[in-house]
Amino acid sequence: MIQLTTNLSAGLLALIHLKSIRIDGVEVGPYLNIKKLERYKQQLQELKFFFHHGGLLPRLRWFPGTARQMEVYLCCTQSPWLSFHYSLIPPGYAWLGARAGLYLPPPDFEGSVRWSIDAIDRLKKYHLPLLLENMPTFPTCRYAFETAAESIKDILVQTNVDFLLDLAHARIVASVFGLDVHDYIERLPLDKMRQVHVSGPRFRNGHMYDAHEDMLEEDYALLKWVLARTKPEVVTLEYFRDRDKLYRQLIYLEKIIHTDYPGHR
Repeated sequence: MIQLTTNLSAGLLALIHLKSIRIDGVEVGPYLNIKKLERYKQQLQELKFFFHHGGLLPRLRWFPGTARQMEVYLCCTQSPWLSFHYSLIPPGYAWLGARAGLYLPPPDFEGSVRWSIDAIDRLKKYHLPLLLENMPTFPTCRYAFETAAESIKDILVQTNVDFLLDLAHARIVASVFGLDVHDYIERLPLDKMRQVHVSGPRFRNGHMYDAHEDMLEEDYALLKWVLARTKPEVVTLEYFRDRDKLYRQLIYLEKIIHTDYPGHR
């Protein structure tokens, strides 16, 4: 059976307390204070904790202490795997592009690929499955090499790690570059996919962005399309806002996963 997980949030804790939902685990990141995380782990002993570090690769390169911090979280969560964003640009590039609309000259592509492969290979010392997540893109189409399906597939093949498919990110890339989202997803390494992230992107100033809002019918339709073609182990709802919307999404996702696709493993 596919496992259903979501972000650890105040709304989720309330729903768990009310026993109004059924999930298999929670996904957490380094944004949580480790002491709080230890308390949550004690309170929610029946749930699996999946550790996801979105900015791990660039932070390993530019921020000392990142590896040690990650080790502490892995020890605390006992996560069955380590997932992180695929990234070929330094963290400052993304911040300047998203917040200030400033785009630095692209880094050396081949050098960035070599560094990413080396960093991923070094993470194998933790003896955990590694899941690489596809990224969204900027509305200006800058740094297009980072979201090219061929680039993602090449790194996954060279490192022999697994794939985390973020459907909102895929929708954003398709929207910005004028692609059919189904064609784009089919070019991604679905044979290596073990997890799916779902959430609701939105439009702002005429461009789709990663809003992490509640899912709409087109988001559920895309998930159903993917599940009809693949067999992921985990579907994760990335949502941490309104409790009632969280409840409705989890109930619908549970129906899709356990009723519409009950034979998936």
